[in-house]
Amino acid sequence: MKEIFLNKSINLLMKQYNYDEDTLDRVKYGLELIYVTLSKIIVILIISLIFNLFKETLLTLIFTNFIRMFAYGLHAKKSWHCYISSIISFVFLPYLFVNISFSIIQKVIICFCILLSMILYAPADTYKRPLVNENHRKKLKQNSILITSIYIILIFKIKFYFITNLMLLSLIIQSFLINPFIYKLFDLPYNNYKSYKKDC
Repeated sequence: MKEIFLNKSINLLMKQYNYDEDTLDRVKYGLELIYVTLSKIIVILIISLIFNLFKETLLTLIFTNFIRMFAYGLHAKKSWHCYISSIISFVFLPYLFVNISFSIIQKVIICFCILLSMILYAPADTYKRPLVNENHRKKLKQNSILITSIYIILIFKIKFYFITNLMLLSLIIQSFLINPFIYKLFDLPYNNYKSYKKDC
């Protein structure tokens, strides 16, 4: 199914634009990412509906993917790794988090660790998408810290714990996804832009 989608999309684009080989590879990678992401989201949302957790899952997906736009982070090597980790992160963890009551001290400690993680590790690239441009990396880091700070302020300001706990969960998920230890755990290279520069 994926190959049919990619081939039809590429053929359609080739009729409209005269891409060189390098651009075509990037377009194909982007289309593959869209396909994988959409199919994964559909599966996750169907499972969330089965367990009557649609709102929790949807909000966690939105909050996590918004910060992920800037902080980037790990992509699993295998599809089944991705599906299992996504189902745990976006279906079962939201269920647990909306039923947890955090004290102010606990929230302060967790938020401090998350912010420190963003300062130290964001953005975390992948071997398929190395962040070679230094200025771009700096902007992504600044935006990651800014969005994280806004989330943290909202977590302490908003009294609707259903929302704030899911925001906190999304930050925890993202801070794990950019951590070099998690990359090592999944046997994936970290700071890929450095290897790219060496190869050049």
